[in-house]
Amino acid sequence: MRKGLSTIEYAVMVAVIVAALAAMTAYLKRAVCGKWRENVDTISLGRQAG
Repeated sequence: MRKGLSTIEYAVMVAVIVAALAAMTAYLKRAVCGKWRENVDTISLGRQAG
């Protein structure tokens, strides 16, 4: 009976890790896009002012 519980525990742990990685991927993607947009806005404002 302990072996069955152990398998379920591993499955839950893997699911939690996969969910955490998916959340981190979305967060990092937004962060990179935001930084990219900030840099592009800075460059385009510099060209308009110059």
